Amino acid sequence: MGGDFTTIAGGQRASLAALDGATGALLDWDPKPDQSVHALEVSGERLYAGGYFQAAAGLPHLALMGVSMPYIAPPPAPLGPDVMLSPIRPTPLQSTATIRYALPAAASVSLAVYDLQGRRVESLLEHQVQPAGEHLLTVSAERLAAGCYFYRLEAGGMVSTQKAVVVR
Repeated sequence: MGGDFTTIAGGQRASLAALDGATGALLDWDPKPDQSVHALEVSGERLYAGGYFQAAAGLPHLALMGVSMPYIAPPPAPLGPDVMLSPIRPTPLQSTATIRYALPAAASVSLAVYDLQGRRVESLLEHQVQPAGEHLLTVSAERLAAGCYFYRLEAGGMVSTQKAVVVR
């Protein structure tokens, strides 16, 4: 999680923290950026962060850093038998992107975008019955401010969430 904070999940962290995806508990990893983090991307076992910081992990970094990340999230977990929500592409996104998900059987699907405070900022699908199979949804970020968001899929009684980063 990146942002402009000094505490998160009951612990002291400045602007960058690793949280357990299942419990929300704060993990030990702490690169200590000296100012706010506004964009995150994971590639392999590296975390890339951008923001207003000038130092992190005890080294000088001017607004961009890549650090080893021991707590890489696993690939998207299935919602149920063969129900999957994939990461948004491209990321970070500037204008439009594609969300991919798969359903093993026809289901009522809701898909919404939330900000970091957990507020729903956009509904992409609302209880729309969709057939089994893979689905691609093109979304626009034009109404969203630059920052980090989460998109949440509800289908067949299951829920899955992925991150999205919007840049301008």
